[in-house]
Amino acid sequence: MTGKIISLDKISTAEKQKLFSFWEEHTSHLFQDKTWLAVFNTAYQQKSYLFYGEEQHKIKGLLPLVEVKKKLVALPFIDYTLVVAEPEQEVEVLNNLSQTIDKQKFLLRML
Repeated sequence: MTGKIISLDKISTAEKQKLFSFWEEHTSHLFQDKTWLAVFNTAYQQKSYLFYGEEQHKIKGLLPLVEVKKKLVALPFIDYTLVVAEPEQEVEVLNNLSQTIDKQKFLLRML
């Protein structure tokens, strides 16, 4: 699986539609809802990103990120964050994220 971090303001319409479609199909918890990114972007003017893992051009999982004080945070102000992923893919997506991202610029809180 390969991983990629992409800014939502620099994503093509087709790629955004593909990612958001996956997101809607695999959301199982309130804090996984894509509306949260719009809330952070509008209310706090924080830039939004998506990390996603892909295998053979098929999305396996994603994690919404928001830039706060030059760090990428998985849903700030919320103590419960889940990876949006295919069943049984959550750990692989997180492992891929840890290999892709600069750990000095990332904060993930999961219960």
